[in-house]
Amino acid sequence: MANNGEKKLRRMSFLYIEGSKTVNLLTIVEQMEPDMPDYKFSPKEIVACQEESFRIEVKDYNLYDGWQDDIKKVCKQIGVDDHKGYRKEPKSEHHLVLSREFDDTKLTEILPFRKGPYYVICYQKPDNQAKELIKNEELRPRISAITEKQLGYDICKYEQWLGSVYMVWHHPVIKDIHFTGTDNPAGMLCSIIARQSADTSLLFKVIDHDKDGKQIGKATEQKVRINEGKFLLHTPKPVTRPDVEVWDEAGELVYSIKGIVFIKKIVLNMGVMDGVTGEKELIKERDVVTSGSSSRFATAGKRREDLTNKIITLLKDLPQEEAELVLDEVKGRVKA
Repeated sequence: MANNGEKKLRRMSFLYIEGSKTVNLLTIVEQMEPDMPDYKFSPKEIVACQEESFRIEVKDYNLYDGWQDDIKKVCKQIGVDDHKGYRKEPKSEHHLVLSREFDDTKLTEILPFRKGPYYVICYQKPDNQAKELIKNEELRPRISAITEKQLGYDICKYEQWLGSVYMVWHHPVIKDIHFTGTDNPAGMLCSIIARQSADTSLLFKVIDHDKDGKQIGKATEQKVRINEGKFLLHTPKPVTRPDVEVWDEAGELVYSIKGIVFIKKIVLNMGVMDGVTGEKELIKERDVVTSGSSSRFATAGKRREDLTNKIITLLKDLPQEEAELVLDEVKGRVKA
């Protein structure tokens, strides 16, 4: 279900309240675009969940300039101690650019499930009381149970992100970008899914690497219009493990993914498929294998099942030896 068709700020806080003391285990302030699905929590009631000393709050606010830097207001809303104890990351005027498929930090796994790029500013505390709470043998199982039920993941598995406040927003035009590798012609088929029409340019920069991470050749750059929708990013040779950066006309980084891995498949014409000779082959494509983030906000089971089914379907078209190599590669990336 989409929200009410307007941009808005939504705060979700998971708090531990004992007497006059309030501990922030996780707070996310997200600027929601009009087409984005709602959380399962009702913003009409601030207290979405109350289990003894644990409380989940959800509250909507009107947008205002500078909200990403307003940690003072957030601390006042959730009733935690002095906002000056929070450190901003990154420290500069820049922000993190993340995507759920390729996120080595695992931060997007605790954020609302969204397609496309995430823009994030994080406020962290060195003296983090939340990390002390999960060391409590009685409280930790309760924290795990509540977050698995209400948020779709066990927050105790993300200790490095506990006790922080995250300011999150998304691109107002670009909803998602999808890549498919091609051998003939060499390059990547790119699809831009836009929230609205925009006759502006994007600069795509592709840097390919071999399996050991060594750069192959020079970077390839190509300027495209957002309204083109689907197009081919040309590269001198078929890509192996490319990094892709997308920049807008103002020189701002819009999207960044690293080390894409493709599984080869063949798209055949209708009728009897001949995967050996390829006589009815239309185009050789290589579907992207994402690292796949875990569930968030109660979407876990379906996402795991969808991803598993997709991988199985793709592997069926490969010789057994090649399929086993691909599986080993995926396992290695997951463990890394």
